[in-house]
Amino acid sequence: MALLNHQRPLWALLAAAPLIATVSSSAYAQTWKINLRDADLTAFINEVADITGKNFAVDPRVRGNVTVISNKPLNKDEVYDLFLGVLNVNGVVAIPSGNTIKLVPDSNVKNSGIPYDSRNRVRGDQIVTRVIWLENTNPNDLIPALRPLMPQFAHMAAIAGTNALIVSDRAANIYQLENIIRNLDGTGQNDIEAITLQSSQAEEIITQLEAMSATGASKDFSGARIRIIADNRTNRILIKGDPQTRKRIRHMIEMLDVPSADRLGGLKVFRLKYASAKNLSEILQGLVTGQAVSSSNNSNNSSNSSNPINSLIGNNQNSGSNTSGSNGASISTPAINLNGNSNSSNQNNITSFNQNGVSIIADNAQNSLVVKADPQLMREI
Repeated sequence: MALLNHQRPLWALLAAAPLIATVSSSAYAQTWKINLRDADLTAFINEVADITGKNFAVDPRVRGNVTVISNKPLNKDEVYDLFLGVLNVNGVVAIPSGNTIKLVPDSNVKNSGIPYDSRNRVRGDQIVTRVIWLENTNPNDLIPALRPLMPQFAHMAAIAGTNALIVSDRAANIYQLENIIRNLDGTGQNDIEAITLQSSQAEEIITQLEAMSATGASKDFSGARIRIIADNRTNRILIKGDPQTRKRIRHMIEMLDVPSADRLGGLKVFRLKYASAKNLSEILQGLVTGQAVSSSNNSNNSSNSSNPINSLIGNNQNSGSNTSGSNGASISTPAINLNGNSNSSNQNNITSFNQNGVSIIADNAQNSLVVKADPQLMREI
């Protein structure tokens, strides 16, 4: 072991036999030059404790010899950084705990209370725990690629319910991992694409995509490589993700967004709880035609109505006469049973309307509306 000391006499060196030589350039800045060869690790820890003024609690399993070569003088902080590097090479970690620093084998680090570095201030070889937040990438997709880059004692896991990773490792290693994660998380995944549907409703398409996805857990696929959101106001689907995944989802949507093969595919039954089917039917008629429709007009023309079933399936051939008002709509009709016999006692229970691609039947007895319209008009209704 070579020792350099330019200030102490030779007899003092022989008496004290220090492991680390002191080199002072001035009275205010004391420095040390470290040259050790096969020195006892415990003795090295004692010397660093004297230099830095830190308290160390050494695990009994921390043993061995160290070799350190320093070509330039080091100040107090630099000595401690070098000390942490030497511990790293020898499989020992330093864990701050109050006023004491615990020195334990890295194989037992998970049980030693690793400190949480919330402000990312710790650097070097000190072991810490940090949370790394992701914006676009599923953390579970990154773990298989990042785990081989970490030492065996380090820990990495995805936080359930959030888009984040929790990592315990030396601060220098975590810093390198953060750079890799930032590059992976921001590659081509910020583009947003909007797809306008022609024949389907956005919520229905989202439901079908969920059924075909691997997870089927979330309507916006949060946390995955793709985010899909239904915009019901404009009947669009918003897609955010990388170009390849967006292309695949766009192709799936195009296959699903097709007109229904059923002629009654746009048929819906609305069972009303509070409003009157007759009154609401008149309001809808006015919205479709742009003209006011009165109840008295409906009652006066109740005997000249079309068959409501024909209006739903688009059949213009009626079994009876069909008298239209000024707006071309058939206003009321007698009740129709499946046997084709008219029931005069229920004559005023059903009224119908058919114009501008919209058919509305009001069943006053059941207080229900039967509506047939194309998807866009159906959404407005």
